[in-house]
Amino acid sequence: DNLYGQLGDGTTANRLTPTAVSSLSGGVAVAGAQNHTCSLLSDGTVKCWGRNLYGQLGDGTTADRLTPTAVSSLVGPMAVKLPRLHESTASGAPARPFREGITNHLGNHTCALVSDGTVKCWGYNIYGQLGAGTGGDKSTPVAVSSLSGGVAVAGGNVHTCSLLSDGTVKCWGRNFYGQLGDGTGGDKSTPVAVSSLSGGVAVAGGSNHTCSLLSDGTVKCWGANAQGQLGDGTTGNRPTPTAVSSLSGGVAVTGGSNHTCSLLSDGTVKCWGYNYGGRLGDGTTVDKLTPVAVSSLTGGVAVTVGADHSCSLLSDGTVKCWGRNVFGQLGDGGLVDKSTPVAVSSLSGGVAVAGGLNHTCSLLSDGTVKCWGRNVYGQLGDGTSADRLTPTAVSSLSGGVAVAGGIDHTCSLLSDGTVKCWGRNLYGQLGDGTSTQRLTPVPVTNLP
Repeated sequence: DNLYGQLGDGTTANRLTPTAVSSLSGGVAVAGAQNHTCSLLSDGTVKCWGRNLYGQLGDGTTADRLTPTAVSSLVGPMAVKLPRLHESTASGAPARPFREGITNHLGNHTCALVSDGTVKCWGYNIYGQLGAGTGGDKSTPVAVSSLSGGVAVAGGNVHTCSLLSDGTVKCWGRNFYGQLGDGTGGDKSTPVAVSSLSGGVAVAGGSNHTCSLLSDGTVKCWGANAQGQLGDGTTGNRPTPTAVSSLSGGVAVTGGSNHTCSLLSDGTVKCWGYNYGGRLGDGTTVDKLTPVAVSSLTGGVAVTVGADHSCSLLSDGTVKCWGRNVFGQLGDGGLVDKSTPVAVSSLSGGVAVAGGLNHTCSLLSDGTVKCWGRNVYGQLGDGTSADRLTPTAVSSLSGGVAVAGGIDHTCSLLSDGTVKCWGRNLYGQLGDGTSTQRLTPVPVTNLP
């Protein structure tokens, strides 16, 4: 549909084949809403086109635009996001602002980015990974101390990091391997700045390492590196950021137990580090100290990794996975490891994918979530503790806009700004004020 010029080609004619957006270059991200479209450019500006009755193009007018127009007084945003249709209330009114991120990746703690740029965390806290300046596990959210301007949050095993609006990163928690990136080896229970890092547009936590995608499409990593998970061609730990070798065109980055992957702008994926079980996806099980291409994977729009498996969401809404499969975390119906990508069975309509330790989940376009893999603690959310070799629907969950997987638990951010979690809860990582395991979703308490 091009009634309002939302295709950006200077006309209002519908197109049955792709048409080029006029006078647009340097794009690094694009997002579409009901009747308009926007693109984030490499210089940090945003241009939009299409319907403008309510000023949704941000150019100071209400005139529809058939070609891109610059959003006024906007410089250096970290991302652009438009609401999907399911991100509205039942009455049709726009949903209130919601947290743009939630993470519990490979950890027994959980963190949420709040719409005011602060972060709240809950769960396991032995190394200060909740960032509140105090010890002790927390079964309900606590605010991360002295942190503002957050635009993304990422969790490792026992550390956490937040990307700030100025392109810098702050981290807290365990620092034995240098995973906080501040040049020291001491644990920190409140945020510290990552040294000599600027231009960040995304952050990802592995078990004991951290990586940031930069605005020029390169990636820098720091922390543990025994298996080459930092991608700099060595196996030496790094307490400050080091550039991933021979990587350009990155649009996303994700960290696993001892490996890392990046989605590239051409829809391919490259991975590096530990390759036991084929988690790098290059058809071998040989460790790689620098990035290698995942075999026969095209059309990727997102990438995630678990402890020892990896998955990519494709542009057609399907998901492909590779690596270890002992619990069915690849979702192909079997238990055989795969060193190249295989399709997740009977899954369509995916809009996001998240890897836990030995399970995987996908958010679907209708706001529901499906999960597969290990389920001994109920981390698949289907009301049972039986492992699933193919996707199973999370019970009584709707309105999802994001999903994140931890060691043995999972959480989903909902369109009304609330969060629900399920699975293991020994350390309070579900945030419901208890330490009771949950086989189906429960709301996180005291989280505005």
